[in-house]
Amino acid sequence: MGFCELRTEVDNDSEFSKRRQVELARFLLRLGYDTVAFNVSATGLLKPHHRCQISICDMKDILSPQDASNPPLRVDSRPVMQQLLRMTVTVDDISHLHMVDVSNEIASGYHLLAVCPLTDKVFEQCCKFSKVDIISLDLANRLAFPIKAIDRGVFFEITYGPCLRDAGARRQLFSNAMELVRATRGRNLIISSQAERAMELRSPHDVISMSEMLGLGQGGRGKLCLDANASKLLAQARKRRRKSGHATVTSTSKVDPRERWSIPGGGEEERARGGGEKQDFISLALESDESDSDKVEGNEEELEAANVPEQTAESTVEEKGEGTDKGRTEEKSSSLSQEKMEISPAVKASDRKRPLEQSTGGGPKKDKKKRR
Repeated sequence: MGFCELRTEVDNDSEFSKRRQVELARFLLRLGYDTVAFNVSATGLLKPHHRCQISICDMKDILSPQDASNPPLRVDSRPVMQQLLRMTVTVDDISHLHMVDVSNEIASGYHLLAVCPLTDKVFEQCCKFSKVDIISLDLANRLAFPIKAIDRGVFFEITYGPCLRDAGARRQLFSNAMELVRATRGRNLIISSQAERAMELRSPHDVISMSEMLGLGQGGRGKLCLDANASKLLAQARKRRRKSGHATVTSTSKVDPRERWSIPGGGEEERARGGGEKQDFISLALESDESDSDKVEGNEEELEAANVPEQTAESTVEEKGEGTDKGRTEEKSSSLSQEKMEISPAVKASDRKRPLEQSTGGGPKKDKKKRR
């Protein structure tokens, strides 16, 4: 996946916002972005009028007349731009946070769901238990709570659009962004524009240069905020919206364009497999044949029967070896006993002579007694 712009501001009105969507998507395509998310903002509790009323633009409308008339840039050969619908809810009361959930009926109409906490309690609740895709802090204003170290896999967003409108917001943005980078250690961060007009958009390389001043350094982490981290965020959002326990076999041509984003590849795999024709995705479970299993069992029995004589021969050899070892040990023990029998009388005689010599005082005294 290429560069992603995951927040461009539009109104929740299908007629008025359509022209703005086309304008923003057209300019982002020229800048080199592959993915765009149109954001609708809400505050407090979600109500029925917050339901998604905007739709995805047609690529024929996004491409300018010059691009559509140019053969190398016609719609069929031009890569399709991924369009997403997003909702950002600003919450200042912790009791309103239970409505900000991807499983909510009102929020389920959007591809991405973000929350903007305004208090410390709401921020802690979002970091620990909230079921949202993005936590977007109001970095253009002074934060009412400190940003603590975060170890949970939550994605945070830095928006540079407000700093282009006000110099005071620019100073506050750089200060808060550096604090957020220190708290998150530069992980799970994305950078978005929050642009209301096309003139507020910046190219990916300009955003990467700006990220160096936000504390991300020159190690390439600024680029990760636009491509790798964004693609990881979208993959996580797809998993949250999938229901486990069932499988569906269908053709992507029948899928609603708003739901094709959840299909990896977006239909490109179908064209590659079918040579341009769309096919259905079918998963098959391979099972082994009974004949093959019978053959394997028969071969195992033959091998066991062939190994039996070898084992018996080895056992007889071992028995013979044990017999010879026993004979040798018996011969050694008998020879040792004979040596003991030969040595013991001499030892006893010598032991008897020593006390006599000590008592009589030696040999000369015996000679004197005999002479007398």
